[in-house]
Amino acid sequence: MTRGISLSQDLKLLVNNQRYSDIEILCEDGVKLYANRALLAARSEIFDGLLYNGMRESFDNKISFPEISSSVMEIVLEFLYTGCDLKDYLTHDNIIELYHAADYFQMFDLRNSIIKIVDDILNTNLKQSCAPELLTRAITKMSASADCEFIDLLIESVAKINLESIGFDRFSLKALLCLLSHTQNNKMIPFATPEYTVFRYSLIRVTDQISKDASSILEIYLPPLSKISGHPIQVDTVDDPKFVEIRSEIIQMFTPLFEYIEFWRIDAKILHYIIEPLEIIPKDIMFEIYRTIAKLNKSQTPDTRGIPYIYIEDSAEYVWDMNFCGSQLIVEDVEKTIVTAIPECTNNQSVRAKIAMIDRGQYEWDVIIESMCDNNIWVGVMSEENFDYNKSACDQPNGWVYGSQGVYTNNNINIKCDTSFSVGDRITVHLNMNNKTCVFSVNGKIQGTAWSNLPSKLYPIVSFSHPGRIRIQPPQPREIYELD
Repeated sequence: MTRGISLSQDLKLLVNNQRYSDIEILCEDGVKLYANRALLAARSEIFDGLLYNGMRESFDNKISFPEISSSVMEIVLEFLYTGCDLKDYLTHDNIIELYHAADYFQMFDLRNSIIKIVDDILNTNLKQSCAPELLTRAITKMSASADCEFIDLLIESVAKINLESIGFDRFSLKALLCLLSHTQNNKMIPFATPEYTVFRYSLIRVTDQISKDASSILEIYLPPLSKISGHPIQVDTVDDPKFVEIRSEIIQMFTPLFEYIEFWRIDAKILHYIIEPLEIIPKDIMFEIYRTIAKLNKSQTPDTRGIPYIYIEDSAEYVWDMNFCGSQLIVEDVEKTIVTAIPECTNNQSVRAKIAMIDRGQYEWDVIIESMCDNNIWVGVMSEENFDYNKSACDQPNGWVYGSQGVYTNNNINIKCDTSFSVGDRITVHLNMNNKTCVFSVNGKIQGTAWSNLPSKLYPIVSFSHPGRIRIQPPQPREIYELD
């Protein structure tokens, strides 16, 4: 390539080039790299302080970084020299070490770029998320107790995955402890795993590390939540010798996790009939758990910590349902994400989405206003009993909606709010079915709680007239990057 045309390409020629270098860098794997002292100092305050401090390093042409591999150090050098695009270099194997190196050298641009790319990847497909493995490796390389934005990002991603779907080989006990300690009593973090399942996963995970036979036995005594209906299966005693033999060892290993499990969220019958017979929890502590439960209003106590979270994997759920649609509205595209009104539609009509939100969990979706209409546009939720789709949701007792003129309305009763919306705006609906509350945000700005005491089964709804055009989609679509 001809030199002098591209500065970044010319500077890339200097990376690990002995001819143009005046310092050697010895890495963790014993590999020697070559670098330019002045360039490093100009691009990094850490290197400037290290190489121009008047001490031995200022005069020596060798420097050692025993915790950084040569492959990662070479990426660091290229980023310092050229500001290269990290998407071409990040892999599952080097993310953690590269972030650790960026943090060590206080390369904030590199660190922030890694966080952004990883955040996009983790939010692309939770079902196939690599977050459990990354968190396991991150807390091995970095302190789990440190104030670290990267570890916080991984914790928030793992928290959105039901622990039952995470294999023990993917998620270490240290990572599990990190997850539970950071989410304990945290009311703001979305969390997908009910507390009984947290206990079950944690105890079986500990037991599996001691004896796989005993963990198989424990799975019988601790049935998954999906198999517990009505009155739980009563277990009088757990006397299998393979389990009894290692019970004290299990208790010892389980103790660090124990204090981070919110037992008071678990149904008292499950505690009594299933957990107590295991004799894992001391009787005096069980007594205190029961006392705490007795003081609580269980009907308002979620069985999941944080904000109960349900991941809707299938984006086909975020579509308009043409079977529940006003007669003058048309679900327009093949994907069924856009709805329009015919010219004869002068009064608002309604259409609901396919997804049903039942009983518990946190749901979010975006409604994009692609074209306004002469009337108010209404966005919100509805229950299906006697709902008339040829009318506006705002006029009906089972429609709870937010209007484009800046009002919350149910059955023609209006409550003024601060923000209106119009063409191009993104209205996000935040529905917490555990607390039966609904919150709206416009272009990311939260408007506060609009509705509470909602029914236990709801659907997304919009109401509008001609020439309105409205799109529904999953929340916060992201650019997707793939890791090798």
